[in-house]
Amino acid sequence: MNRTECMNCGSPNLAEFIDLGIQPNGNNFPDTKDQEQVFPMAMQVCQDCWQVQIAEFPSPEFLFSNHPYITGVNVPVVQHFERLVPHIIKKLNLQPNALVVDVGCNDGSLLKVFAKHGMRILGVDPGQRTGELAKEQGITVFKTFWNLQTGKAMRQLNIFPDVITATAVFYHVPDLHNFINGLKQLMHK
Repeated sequence: MNRTECMNCGSPNLAEFIDLGIQPNGNNFPDTKDQEQVFPMAMQVCQDCWQVQIAEFPSPEFLFSNHPYITGVNVPVVQHFERLVPHIIKKLNLQPNALVVDVGCNDGSLLKVFAKHGMRILGVDPGQRTGELAKEQGITVFKTFWNLQTGKAMRQLNIFPDVITATAVFYHVPDLHNFINGLKQLMHK
């Protein structure tokens, strides 16, 4: 989708500042017989709020329905999660059995660390392959994109987490306001 308004403030006052031409998806590794899909890669800045954003956002379904990136094979990220989780538990004074929802959970690497610390866990991720990897590890994953509708659905199911995480997710979201409004459906103090 071509962006005509700022993803943050809605202003039409966007200025392109770099165009890298047509680029392949950095996380896609097509078979040699497959035609590699490419996308325009131009960046723009809102001249009212200074939010930097991509000018044309590829389809989230293309990017994430069969997302090839697997968090668990990225050792520095997994090590970071091992340090992050105890910090979150201490900072928020989480008790055993607290519920953690991870938006964009990928293969469940962050959730696994929370589970090791006695937390209940739930993932949200649209990826077919990553969802299967999480499921193989006993993690329940809602296979969907996070948005206002997802937040409302979880609220109707009386799912109210003590912690909501979303690591390396915001820069992939084409509609930040819809994403945040979904979070607001579940957030409490």
